[in-house]
Amino acid sequence: MTRPFRVGVVGFGVAGATTSYLLARDGHRVTLLERAPAVEPIGAGVLLQRSGQAVLAHLGVLHQVLEHCAPVEELHARHPGSGKTLIRTVYGQYEPGNRAYGVHRGVLFRALRDLVGTQDIDVRLETEIVAREFNPFGEVVLRDASGRRHGPFDCVVCGDGSRSQLRAAFGFRAQVMK
Repeated sequence: MTRPFRVGVVGFGVAGATTSYLLARDGHRVTLLERAPAVEPIGAGVLLQRSGQAVLAHLGVLHQVLEHCAPVEELHARHPGSGKTLIRTVYGQYEPGNRAYGVHRGVLFRALRDLVGTQDIDVRLETEIVAREFNPFGEVVLRDASGRRHGPFDCVVCGDGSRSQLRAAFGFRAQVMK
């Protein structure tokens, strides 16, 4: 690595926590910004597919998470009106022993929060990012709802969820292709 980057990560959820941990572990200076006053899991549960299992294995926490999961051998969804099959996945057909796991979001979140705690990450709670600016050197500065400035950063990662208002504030547009 030529030099460590200064990275701002917005959102202390699954994506933000994982990204922050990996970047800090690799020697970058990470500031993790979260609008909530305390970090807690939101939502009921997730279906942990093979790709998620691979990421958790890479992070070294898969075994810890799986201790609190329920294995799912088959996923079968039907249309409520017609009864026709919408999706049917028998995990073992792909590879013997292959399965998904049902996991409470709290189990997953605690494992990731604990990983964040192992690194020198500047965690700033109650910091709702509402705007970005560029300084004369082209670096990104983030402004929160209280008017405080955070940065400068070489890179910003937005892991602030599917209902993000930040993307619009940054001028990003999402488009669904038909």
